[in-house]
Amino acid sequence: MTKLIEFKNREGETLRGLIDEAPGTMAVVFLHGFERTTIEPKFKNIVDRLKGKFTLFRFDFTGTGMSDGDFSVTTVEKLSSDLEAAIRALQSDQSEVKKIKFVTHSLGAVVATLYLRENPEKVEKILAMAPAYNQKELQRYWFVRSEMKKADPPVEISWDNYKDYLDENAFFEYCRSDRMSKAHLLQSAYSEEVAETDYQILLDEDVTRKLMIVQSVLDDKVPFHSNNQLPAEINLLKLEIGDHDLESPKAVEKYLDKVLEFIG
Repeated sequence: MTKLIEFKNREGETLRGLIDEAPGTMAVVFLHGFERTTIEPKFKNIVDRLKGKFTLFRFDFTGTGMSDGDFSVTTVEKLSSDLEAAIRALQSDQSEVKKIKFVTHSLGAVVATLYLRENPEKVEKILAMAPAYNQKELQRYWFVRSEMKKADPPVEISWDNYKDYLDENAFFEYCRSDRMSKAHLLQSAYSEEVAETDYQILLDEDVTRKLMIVQSVLDDKVPFHSNNQLPAEINLLKLEIGDHDLESPKAVEKYLDKVLEFIG
């Protein structure tokens, strides 16, 4: 049976999540990407196959999905504090839970990896779907794509050519300004925090042995080659189909059984 729980983050805002209970000490925690939610089909596909085997916990970060709060103050540091509050709420509700496996998408992989580095005894595995680790270069790539859409005529930008059009001064001016991101205002703190950070530096031996990455070579949001400093021994499932969301039926067919085997 799925139940809704509410809990407070450090700012006192109400976050919400869904728990599917199961016997045992292991929980699978789902972390969505930037401005997304954990009720997306990619997560539901996995939840449907794992119900009854592990306790499952899907929650939404501040200001997204089911959760209250101010999305505009999003930073990786704040997402990390939301996760800490969520784990406390999970263990308060499910006192037998001692160990965690993460299923993550995009920026959620960064947050889970940071949590693993701080809590290695708690985290058994991380499934990272289309992980956005290289924020330093991705921020520049997204900036150039946005700017070149406004050019006359527009310029088609790819991971291979974006540096040819990058104006670093304009980029840093952009980082220092508040902006609209899809339907939300985003304050400059996020861009200023990640503009010089490649989170691939977190992928040491202890992290790598607990990590599986799934990514499509057709992902144009977080291009496959953006993660260009992965350890050679990384558990990587490279897909020739799909996109950043990894929700097309043909892509799901390629990876679902393999990721379920990894999760256990």
